[in-house]
Amino acid sequence: MALEQKNVLIYTIVRMPERENLFKWVCAIAEPDSTYLYRLSERKDIAVNTLEDAKKYRIGVIRESMYHQFLAKNGFRENVNLQIVPSMEQNYYKLVKKRIDLWAEGEKNFQDEMIRQSSDNPNIHIEKTFLLFSYPYYMAFSTKTSNEIVEKVGAAFDQLVKEGMIKKNE
Repeated sequence: MALEQKNVLIYTIVRMPERENLFKWVCAIAEPDSTYLYRLSERKDIAVNTLEDAKKYRIGVIRESMYHQFLAKNGFRENVNLQIVPSMEQNYYKLVKKRIDLWAEGEKNFQDEMIRQSSDNPNIHIEKTFLLFSYPYYMAFSTKTSNEIVEKVGAAFDQLVKEGMIKKNE
């Protein structure tokens, strides 16, 4: 919607070079989140020290997510070393069933998903293997949104920071 319609606010979105010209960026609103490749702890046969190393493995990503975009931009290919799914839950199950070797996910989302899954699967252990990237979370508008609206929202955010109602993130 935000790529095609006017007056669409995305709250929150990671600001990364691939997205820079796709939106009108307002301000950073949350601390950066780090994106890692995760593996089953028992999979000691998987070793990733560089992005190039990761190309040897099947990596689960959510379709059109920032993880998908980042890996595709760096030479990973669908059905070769990228396994694309619509949800985190599917990546979790594919990893557990060893249908993928690695799972690309932001640390905050990963932790939330693991909390949801842990009661059903207490013997499953997953660990970080490689840092892909770290970017801050922003508020952004569709490019068809007027500059007046973008500026008003930015000014309102700055006023809330000035009043101490929220903390500004840089």
